[in-house]
Amino acid sequence: MALESAAYFVMHHYSLSLTDLDKLTPEGFSMMFTWAAASVKHQAEQSKDGQAASQDKMRIGSTDMSRPMPHSEGL
Repeated sequence: MALESAAYFVMHHYSLSLTDLDKLTPEGFSMMFTWAAASVKHQAEQSKDGQAASQDKMRIGSTDMSRPMPHSEGL
């Protein structure tokens, strides 16, 4: 099952067919799997960093203590 999962992962990442996958040497497959996994990890880290940076810049109006509560003007 692990081999099939790794094969699917490589096929999906590189848009390969089963025929393309069959042509790979074990060393080539191993290298492609390693690079695909590293790429996915790098993308996840970049996404996480981007989300953290955008959340730091975003303030929620109802929790911003420096401003009056929304819709409380005129009460």
